[in-house]
This record gives sequence, structure tokens and C-alpha cells, in this order.
Amino acid sequence: MRPEGRADKDTMTEGSTRTKLILKNGAEADPLRTVNLLGRLRAMLDVNPNKFQSLLALARGRLHDAAPEHIPPLREAGFLDCNDEIRCDVRDVLLSAYVPEPEPVLVNPFRLQDGSEKQTAEEALQRRGRGIWDLVFGISDEGRERH
Repeated sequence: MRPEGRADKDTMTEGSTRTKLILKNGAEADPLRTVNLLGRLRAMLDVNPNKFQSLLALARGRLHDAAPEHIPPLREAGFLDCNDEIRCDVRDVLLSAYVPEPEPVLVNPFRLQDGSEKQTAEEALQRRGRGIWDLVFGISDEGRERH
């Protein structure tokens, strides 16, 4: 059994491995995919907060709180599967990163335990063209740390 919060290796193809990190909700996630998904979720929160709230309701299992008109565009964007259920990776990242107060924000979803895990997250961010400070050590408008 792997210690909680530790990076794990997932075999992608014969002879290659890809490190996975643990999210705050305990799920394992590919760092690059998580960072990309987090960027898409942040954009939705900024551009269409009502659609974001519907997705958040689905992630929390509150189907009745999701606006029916948001379901088709969420499915087309790849946040929902063909049965209109939220994809597990979307749910895990959303629930690990969402902070409702003082205003809704998405913060670092990872449970980073040591330097190697922070380096793995930083490499994923660099591949996406962003610095780790924005994700892990960013400061909100109110001056509180985002982590």
C-alpha cells in the first residue's frame, strides 16, 4: 500500500511510466491533465459562473440543482459522459480545488507532501506555460494564500 499523499507511477505503455499525484479529495490524478482541466474550469468560472455552478452541483451529487439547459454544453465540452454524468476526473479536480468564500475560486487541487511532488506539479505547469506560484502559492485579492 502506498503512503497517503505520495506520488505514484502509472504505466502508460510498455517501458514508460507517468507520475500521478494525490488530490486533496484522495483521488490519484495525472498532473498535466489536472492542470489543463483546472485551467478549463477556471475559465468557465470566470466566463460562465452559472454553468460552473451547475457543474459543481453535479460534482456534489445534487442533480436537481443543475440547470437543465447547461447539460448539453457541459457534455459537448467533455465535462460529462454520454450518460450526462460528471466524469470522475472532473469531479475529483473540482471538489479538490473549489473554495466558495470569500468569493468562489479554484485553488491548488494537489496534496503536495514533498519536494519531488512539488517538482512534478511544477513540470506540469511549465508544460502548460504557467509558473507554479500561480497554482500553489498564489495570493488572492484578499491576501489569503491559495492552497
